Amino acid sequence: MWVMKKLSIILCLILSVYWLIPHVVIYFYAGLNLTRLGLKNAWLSVDGLKKMPNLTHLTLEFSRLDDEDLNQLNECFPCLHTLNLIGVGGLKDPKIHLLQLKTCRWEVSNVPRSLAVLAPNLVSLELKCVRPDKLILDTPSLSTLKLTIEKLGATVQVDGLASLTDLRIESLDLSYLFLVFVGSRAIRMLELELPESASQYDLLEAVNPDYLLKMLARISEVKLGPRFSCGLTLCLALCKDSGFKSCLKKLLIHVPQSESSFQLLPLFQICAPLCEGSDGNGELGSNPVYTNWELVCLLACTVLKHRTRLINKAIRSGAELANGVTGVKSTEHRCQL
Repeated sequence: MWVMKKLSIILCLILSVYWLIPHVVIYFYAGLNLTRLGLKNAWLSVDGLKKMPNLTHLTLEFSRLDDEDLNQLNECFPCLHTLNLIGVGGLKDPKIHLLQLKTCRWEVSNVPRSLAVLAPNLVSLELKCVRPDKLILDTPSLSTLKLTIEKLGATVQVDGLASLTDLRIESLDLSYLFLVFVGSRAIRMLELELPESASQYDLLEAVNPDYLLKMLARISEVKLGPRFSCGLTLCLALCKDSGFKSCLKKLLIHVPQSESSFQLLPLFQICAPLCEGSDGNGELGSNPVYTNWELVCLLACTVLKHRTRLINKAIRSGAELANGVTGVKSTEHRCQL
C-alpha cells in the first residue's frame, strides 16, 4: 500500500508491504524530493537505487535489506539526520557511515559479524544487539548512548566517545561494559537494567559487589530499573567496603517490597551529604532531597511498613478463618435444632 502525503513543507512517503508478496523491488528517483521515508514489512533490493540528497529521515522496520554492508544506504542517503533500523535483516558486516547523522536507533535482528557506526555529528544512539564479534563506534559528538547487548565481542573500538555523558546499559556483561564505556569517561548519568530473562541471582554472578558499588559512586546521577534494583538487594548484601568518597547526588531506585530492601543500605551510605532520592514505588516519601542518613532512616521505615503489612495481613487472615469456623458451627447447631 502506497500512501503519499504532501505537507506544506515536506514530502513524506510511507510504504508497508507484507510478506505475502515474496519479493518487492523498489526504485527511487531523485525527482521525488522526499525528505522523510518509512518502510515496513518489506523485502528491499538496492538494485537501481538512486541518490536522494533531500532525504533527512529514514525508518526501516521488520524488513530485509539486500545491502549486506550498508554501502548503498550510505551512498544514496548522504544527508540523513535521523536513521531508524528496527529488525532489519540481510546484514553481515553493516557499517553506518553518515556525516550529517544526528539521531540513530538500531535494533539488530540477526547476529552480524561486526557493527560499525562512523558519524561525527551523531548525538544520540540507541543500539540493541546480541553479541557482535566486533563493535566500532567512531562518534566524537555522541552524548547519549542506550545500549542493550547480551555480550561484547573480543574486538571493541570506542575511542571516539569523547563527549559521552548519559549512558544506559541493559545487560549482564557489566564488568566488561563498565571497563569499556565508563572507565575514565566523565559519565554524568548512568541507567542500569537487567535483561527480561535474567533472574535476581544473575547480577551477583555477573559483577563483584564492591566493584559495582565503587562504579556507582563515581556517577553523579544513577537510575536503577526494577529488575536491576531487585538483583541489587542480593548483590549489596555481600559488600565489604562502603567507606569511600562518592559523587552520587541523585538516585532513582525501585525499592523491593520486602525486608530484603534493607540490604540496599551500602548504596545509601555512599550518597553525597545531600542526595535527591526517589523510587518507583513511592516508598521513600515525597520530599525529593534527603541527607544520606535520612535515606537510611527512610529505608528502615520501609522495612517496618512491610513488616506491618505482613502482620496486618496475617491478622485479617486469622480473623477470616475464625469467622469461617464460627459460621460452620452455628450452621450445624441450627440444623440440629
